[in-house]
Amino acid sequence: MAILSLLIWSIFIELALLLSLSRNERRVAILVVISFLYSEIIFVLYSVPMGIAFYSLYLALLILILLFKEHKLEAKNVLIVLTILPIARLISSITPLQQFSFLARVVIVYSIMLVSAFIVAYFLKIDYKEMGHKRFKWHLALVMIAFGAISGLDEFFILRPERLFESLNLFSILIGLSIFISGYVEEFIFRGLLQNSFEKLFGSLTPALFLITLIFCAMHLIWNNFMEIGFVLVVGLFIGFYYAKTKNIFTVSLLHGSINFFLFIIWPYLLK
Repeated sequence: MAILSLLIWSIFIELALLLSLSRNERRVAILVVISFLYSEIIFVLYSVPMGIAFYSLYLALLILILLFKEHKLEAKNVLIVLTILPIARLISSITPLQQFSFLARVVIVYSIMLVSAFIVAYFLKIDYKEMGHKRFKWHLALVMIAFGAISGLDEFFILRPERLFESLNLFSILIGLSIFISGYVEEFIFRGLLQNSFEKLFGSLTPALFLITLIFCAMHLIWNNFMEIGFVLVVGLFIGFYYAKTKNIFTVSLLHGSINFFLFIIWPYLLK
């Protein structure tokens, strides 16, 4: 299995280098996404050490492609943004996080991802207003929280997570609110950076949303639950379409954060 996996990965690398010589920037981006998906599958479903090795090769692949020739701005932005997730995965994997609580691990890992995303956004000179950092009406916030509560309930019955607190009180709720960071960080990366970059590269929302949703689903393979992948697929497509229409990063972040908050903090205490 290991030899076959390495053989397949070497083919990906060779094809990527060959395609990087061509003018078809879109094919290069698609192949890099496939390499990322393959690395994540190996990391989650087969072997963490081998997954770390593959992610290291993945980053080397991106660097080689970026250095091999000049790319159009849209393609270059996509390739640079695609370094964020593997870097976060590698750092979180080699760091002894198991000694911390679940919420502490969430804050640490997502803080790493956020810092990486901000650095990438800075170097790419991303316009935060264009990304969607703008005001929204408060009644819309209530709708997002309500929808997040319902969606979080659906996901709760799929994953059945354990309680994070012995009792649900003001202190535990305030601590639990830290999980909202995951919603903003993921939407900042997946919508603000990746979806916008892919849409500019392909000139269309459909292929951009398809590729982003594949990556989004792959990042949830860690739950090892087929129904969870189906749930993430539906929610990911909805959030992607909604963001494309509104271009407001705060509303989708509030929805995503609400789902996580009710999934891990509220419903386990009320229903278990």
